[in-house]
Amino acid sequence: MKEGPVLLIALLLTAATAWWSAEHPHAPEAPAETPTPAAAPVAPPPALANPMPPPPPAARPDQAYRCLRGGTPTFSDRPCAPGEAQEVITLRTPPPGSPTASYQEQYERLVADRPVVPPPPRPAARQHDETDRKAAECEHWLAVIRDIDTSMRQPQSGPMMDHFAARRRAAHDRRFTLGC
Repeated sequence: MKEGPVLLIALLLTAATAWWSAEHPHAPEAPAETPTPAAAPVAPPPALANPMPPPPPAARPDQAYRCLRGGTPTFSDRPCAPGEAQEVITLRTPPPGSPTASYQEQYERLVADRPVVPPPPRPAARQHDETDRKAAECEHWLAVIRDIDTSMRQPQSGPMMDHFAARRRAAHDRRFTLGC
């Protein structure tokens, strides 16, 4: 409820400021002239401890570099590293209609000739029999666990209790595997 008067006041102040600015334009100030000192020597910037090497020149799209290091040739669009034998290769795109197709044409042909892979088969819908069988097996293992719990509540020897605990753990793991 209080937002209305606040918004109205803000709107009136904005309009008044805009009108005042239009009526009284601000005169630009002339830059103050500063006396130029006599040619003072400019100190060079301090040398960097680890100067960065200049970036390699941009490769032309029709050039490639063949670098030979340790008898192994590599190809790159950038100049070779220092210490490598370098050979500049000019890539030429064949003229249209020539028997040799350009790289773009070869790529388009490769994509067009790609075999169509059918989607994987969808899994068959579960049968009611399988669902009923799983539910019955889950109930069976639950009954086994209840019987073991009943036996474990009775006074038993240590080895017998270990036996029941192992059987109960196995039955519980089987239920977990089934997703009960």
